[in-house]
Amino acid sequence: MHSALVLVSLALASATRPLVRIPLVNLDQLQFYGSIEIGSPPQSFRVIFDTGSSDVWVPSHDCTACSGVARYNRSASSTYADEMYRFQAYYGSGAVAGDVASDAIALPGASSASFVRMGSVTAQDATIQKFASEGIVGLGFPALASISAPTFLEALDIAIFSLYISPLPTSPVPSQLLLHGRQTELSSSFMPHIRQGFWAVRFGGLRVHDASLQRAATVAILDSGTSLLLLPHIEYASVVARLCTVVPALDGCDGGPVSCSSCDHTSFPPLTFVLGSTGFTLQGSDYVRCELNVCTPQIETSTNSFVVLGDIFFRAYYTAFDVTNRSVRLACPASGCHGGQRPPLLLSPFLSWVLYASMLYTKAFGLALSVVGAKWVLDRSLLMRTKQPSPALLSGIV
Repeated sequence: MHSALVLVSLALASATRPLVRIPLVNLDQLQFYGSIEIGSPPQSFRVIFDTGSSDVWVPSHDCTACSGVARYNRSASSTYADEMYRFQAYYGSGAVAGDVASDAIALPGASSASFVRMGSVTAQDATIQKFASEGIVGLGFPALASISAPTFLEALDIAIFSLYISPLPTSPVPSQLLLHGRQTELSSSFMPHIRQGFWAVRFGGLRVHDASLQRAATVAILDSGTSLLLLPHIEYASVVARLCTVVPALDGCDGGPVSCSSCDHTSFPPLTFVLGSTGFTLQGSDYVRCELNVCTPQIETSTNSFVVLGDIFFRAYYTAFDVTNRSVRLACPASGCHGGQRPPLLLSPFLSWVLYASMLYTKAFGLALSVVGAKWVLDRSLLMRTKQPSPALLSGIV
């Protein structure tokens, strides 16, 4: 059995809190959502658990054009409290807006509920309306929160959580989010979290095969709200140039989407991300998606100045987030962090329709980092010039 499966099965509860396992629906190997319950009596919602943000929101029953099916009916909840102000949250491909409320939130298998300030969304832009999930639960730090204070992690007193993404939607061990658990045998490196808002670690470089590529980024963000791998322009251009050298049949080398219609996963070289001082490798089967005889690297460029590691990376490496110690651990087989332990990213024909949805998912939630990232760069520039402490801004990256 793969070591990550063993780690999932051996997950231990903390000394003070029982372990909570939240199954995640694996829609197409790139979209994952689980369930939470809000209100008294409880109302169930499918949500994205997002390590790249810190707010909680679900659609209100007043929203006539929102994603998913379930709607939050505040009038039906005896524990609802109106916070008496509105909010708006911006993402890369749109925005959501609504009222701020407080209510009880419970998790599957939990014996009690906790009160969380959250958004009751009354309007969504068209792109976000297309998601299968109804809302979002942020698993980031307080500096990223604009409405949820205390954050979900603080309100539920979560000291550690971990994310396991199953190889395929039909895998016997399902994708799951584990709360209040600690992994005793994580076999790879300990990496301190280096930014207050995001789960961010030091980025030490990028390799294709054994060739080190040009880079400018020094930070990588672990973001479960992003489907793909997002690279700044310099890193993306370096990767594409190298792939075009190694994979002669690759199309798009002169610009445009990069894909190949006369190759398979084995045609693509290993791609290694150096996090801290450890290299974590993705084989072609980990980062290349093949469907209808077309293979496409699941990598996109972004305007961010940092690398974003999305669900493609989590699928290859089981990850534990230590909230108390502000650190991250990744699980590797005893043989090393070489990737290629999972079945290839393949889609059966009946699932091919969700490819478009996957791209929307990537852009709408993952590229929310573009807005925050730009603010990060501005804040750091001002800080260097003024030599004064930065104010508590939305990004919180100081």
